[in-house]
Amino acid sequence: MRPRPARRAAVLAAALLVGSAALAAVQGPAQTARPGGGDEALEEGPLGNRSRLVVDDAAAARLFDGDRAFSRSRAADAAGQGDAAGQVNRAADLGAAFDAWQGALASSATGAAVPYAPVPALAPADPRTPPTTDPRRAEGVEAAVLRRLDALGPEGRRAWRTRWKSQGESRLAVALDALQTPGTDGTRGAEAAQMLARVERELPGTETALRAALVLADLCRADGRALGARTFLHRARRQAELLDGDAPAGWAEAVARRESMSRPGASRPEPWEPASAFAAVTAIPLLDPLAPGTAPKTGELGRGLRPGLAWLADGRAAIQGASRLWVLNAAATGIELTLEPAALLADNVGQPTLPYPPQGPPGWLLEPAARGRSVVLVEGRATPRGGAPNALLRVDLPEPLADLEAPSTVRSALPELVWALRGEDRAGRLGGPAEPPSPGLRAAGIAPEAGAALALADAEFQPGPLWTDERVLVQARRGEGEIDGLAVAVDPDSGAPLWARTLVQGAERAPDGNRFSAGGPAWGAPSPPVLGPGGRTVFVCTHLGAVGLLDALDGRVHYTLLHQRAAENEPTWSGARPVPTTDGFVAAPADSDFLYLLPAGPFTDAEPDAADALRARPEPRGEGLELVGAGGDRVLLLSRAGARLALSERDLSSGAGYEAVHFGRGEWPREGALVSTSRVAVASDRALWIFDRTRDLYLLAQVPLPEGPLAAPPAALPGSLAPNPRRVGGSVHGRGARLLVLELDRLLVLHASP
Repeated sequence: MRPRPARRAAVLAAALLVGSAALAAVQGPAQTARPGGGDEALEEGPLGNRSRLVVDDAAAARLFDGDRAFSRSRAADAAGQGDAAGQVNRAADLGAAFDAWQGALASSATGAAVPYAPVPALAPADPRTPPTTDPRRAEGVEAAVLRRLDALGPEGRRAWRTRWKSQGESRLAVALDALQTPGTDGTRGAEAAQMLARVERELPGTETALRAALVLADLCRADGRALGARTFLHRARRQAELLDGDAPAGWAEAVARRESMSRPGASRPEPWEPASAFAAVTAIPLLDPLAPGTAPKTGELGRGLRPGLAWLADGRAAIQGASRLWVLNAAATGIELTLEPAALLADNVGQPTLPYPPQGPPGWLLEPAARGRSVVLVEGRATPRGGAPNALLRVDLPEPLADLEAPSTVRSALPELVWALRGEDRAGRLGGPAEPPSPGLRAAGIAPEAGAALALADAEFQPGPLWTDERVLVQARRGEGEIDGLAVAVDPDSGAPLWARTLVQGAERAPDGNRFSAGGPAWGAPSPPVLGPGGRTVFVCTHLGAVGLLDALDGRVHYTLLHQRAAENEPTWSGARPVPTTDGFVAAPADSDFLYLLPAGPFTDAEPDAADALRARPEPRGEGLELVGAGGDRVLLLSRAGARLALSERDLSSGAGYEAVHFGRGEWPREGALVSTSRVAVASDRALWIFDRTRDLYLLAQVPLPEGPLAAPPAALPGSLAPNPRRVGGSVHGRGARLLVLELDRLLVLHASP
């Protein structure tokens, strides 16, 4: 029998952390005041946020030394020091700035972050004056240096290229020579690719960085690694922008040609979208003997354990419950396979504690990720006070039963565990040694980081992994009292951790916002990560007071941002996953009273404070309950409308908005609405509602959902006195001409017709 979780004890005050992770904590309006406004500049009021963004102090010191030297050179220009001595001093200051900026890159690790500081215009009178930083924002070292190169102007960037030309050409020649002679085992070629990756990162704004990025893009494309190809092509374009017309002839055509080969195809509307009528045809029981004994109360969104669904490439669907994984056949007429993923774990790996939800939103979403016939899922939860961690595992499912011929062995029709990652320990098939990382990773210049596995030693994987090309992206949490919020990338072939970034240190929501308070809900969860526009970046909402944007390939940080946090007893959003748009992201954190529109890339120097860094002013939650979808500056919400609830749309740029037909009195929509470019499908505890986005949320269909009967009684906890109450309605999923409503203990299948 798998162990059941015990209620976590209240967390006592933890010791104050110092060192490289320390960034000034945001205490409130008085401590965030800066030219241009404090918290009021965002109209959020007191932040109530004592979390802190994790930064590299040594890299920040180098950058700020360079900023002081750069500002001295600007001051000399402003003073008109055109004599020989003045020009020498100006050149020396500019050279010192270049050395410091490049030194910050060379001495820091990929993914290191620094506090955001605008490039100073003039040198301060006192050289000991600390830099002016925005305590709410941090950015990657790579983004910080690129932003400073933008501020140089064409003449300054030409001087930058001249300073690093000799070193860049030498390093590039060595790397290309090694690439031509990879050796018998390929290790020399892999080392050459990593040399190229370092040239691209450490010598930005140079022709050698552009060439290195193009070669790396070709290596990734040749190895079938679409994410790497897209990322390095984007970086090549960014490097070329800094060359001011001095780029090699034909570079634009070379990048465009490669981008056309790496660009994903446009998605087509599903057959269910133009339909106007729907009928429930099948109710499939999902019986789990270890499912929770009680359902969330009516009127609560983002609570409790909720099953999730992922589509397989062959049209089947994988559904994850508390202890079971069900495989729905392609015709959606029944379950063709039921398994307990934890039972696939070998004895030397062990079985984690059953999952249990936090006390408040966003609950715990049991949602797998899928590619082909494989699924990756988070199994269980960690045990209290430094106990056993939970597991991240990949399971390969058998072919559809209809396609199986007489198998030569029984295993051909059974699921197979490919790898399991539990803390820093990794196991392969049948609990044996894990396979080494994919050779193509090193061939693309991306080697697994040595400290990535160690960072997961005491960490708990968070629900809702994201599988994109050659990465499985997942959030993790580590610690008690003060909690580290991590973003992690794993090799889907071997389960090897590739990189881990600690983005924020904070605590669960508490009445006074204290980082060490024991009064808030314990053991919460973030929203699942989402892929950004273009498929290169990953956006995370930690629910520890911060959001962040990173490159999925190697974990380079574009930005992290502290947001307003609500007090413990205040109602908040449901914590639904953020929504990517064509030019950014919309986030409604479960620990905030506001909704945020965030950029799709790094900050620029045109943004003097956090208010300007956002695409629109933060939107107060008002009567909003759940973020459903977005497009441009318009967001779809489930909101209160007097005594009822409604689907509504707000235009955050103009403040205009409207509501759809209200749900019935006492009727509650469920989490997980299905949103397409033209339709919104929401399941309530009474019906499935279909709205037309192209006609101001016009109601197209309302299909009553049956309450039963089921083939078997609902599951009950061992030792409980009564079965689960029926909870009609759930998340909505569409494929072909079918819509699925995933409830706690059954799956409703509806067919669409014109």
